[in-house]
Amino acid sequence: AGLPLVVALGLSVSNDYGSERKSAQSQLLGAAERIKASYDQLVSNTEVLLASMSTALTVSGLPENASCNLFMRSALEPGQPYANLVATDANGLVICSAAPLPASDAPMTFAERPYFRTPRDARKFVVLPLTEGPILQRIILPMAYPWTLGDEFRGVLLAPVGLDQHHRARVSAASC
Repeated sequence: AGLPLVVALGLSVSNDYGSERKSAQSQLLGAAERIKASYDQLVSNTEVLLASMSTALTVSGLPENASCNLFMRSALEPGQPYANLVATDANGLVICSAAPLPASDAPMTFAERPYFRTPRDARKFVVLPLTEGPILQRIILPMAYPWTLGDEFRGVLLAPVGLDQHHRARVSAASC
């Protein structure tokens, strides 16, 4: 009499486990779909932001003066996921940054970095693999846009997405 009860309990537990497993898989699939939709929206919004900044920098001529850093800081609004906003010249030299650049006697250059070379060579918006950013020294997801005027390459605009929350405090403190 005990064996049928054990078998029945085993089948019941097995059925419960199977339905819980299917529920967990369904929840994970839903979460993955929401993450992908959020990522796609982030990429789209970043491309629009960098294209707008390209136009603003071209029209205003900001890179020619010191207000470029202030422009970058003002574009880095609270709640945005970006660790920084950066503009380079056509040679890869950083000409302005929302975050303060590390102290150095030499100008900072991105000339050899993929987030400069790839948009320069492809002449289009790109999302690159995770890397450590040289300015804030945090893991970032680089998104970059070529800054052009007609066929003339003028530089790259970079909006690295920060993968932690600490970058906001550093950039906010820098703008004070």
